[in-house]
Amino acid sequence: MIAGADAGDPGSVPAPIEDTHAVHLDGLRVAWYVDTPGATPTPATIATVERAARSLEALGCTVEAVAPPRLDESLPITQTYWKGSQSTSFDEWRPPRPSVLTAEQIERGRFEWERFSRDMAAFMRGYDVVLAPVAPRPAPLHDTWTMEEYLYTLPYSLTGQPVVVLPFGLEDGLPIGVQVIARKWCDHVAIAAAMALESSTDREWGGAIAG
Repeated sequence: MIAGADAGDPGSVPAPIEDTHAVHLDGLRVAWYVDTPGATPTPATIATVERAARSLEALGCTVEAVAPPRLDESLPITQTYWKGSQSTSFDEWRPPRPSVLTAEQIERGRFEWERFSRDMAAFMRGYDVVLAPVAPRPAPLHDTWTMEEYLYTLPYSLTGQPVVVLPFGLEDGLPIGVQVIARKWCDHVAIAAAMALESSTDREWGGAIAG
């Protein structure tokens, strides 16, 4: 976690993390979802996120089952970005390969990324926290990742929102993760909500993993 400006990174923002203990869960507005285009969450994954939502509701949060807009666009936007060329040097232009994108594809990709971020920010005006799966299934075995595993995390990679991930369920002895997402620069809210979930009596994974 980075807090405050970084003298070596001109893109960093001098935004300190506020006091997590000052966050009042009572009345916190929470959105949660499990369905996202291209992903097929397991029943245990669905139940885990639902249980996390109920846990926050029991703590006084206002909870609603609703997904952010344009989730289907996060993968193609990211794939366009991945196709772009980036220099392997900070001082000289040294792309590892020729560009495969046209100028129009680059400009359109930037437009779609900015539109996605604007619409997400507009959605977040109505909510303090979003709950979502980390992946459609439990933690996969080594070298068995597929693109489907990224579909729930890509939207917030694109927007730069703070996310806390914690295990909150089990399937076949493997942990199921939940994302706790807050608005940009509201890291303390995501941390406070995650701490509340971690202390929740509905958290049903620790003893099973330890055993």
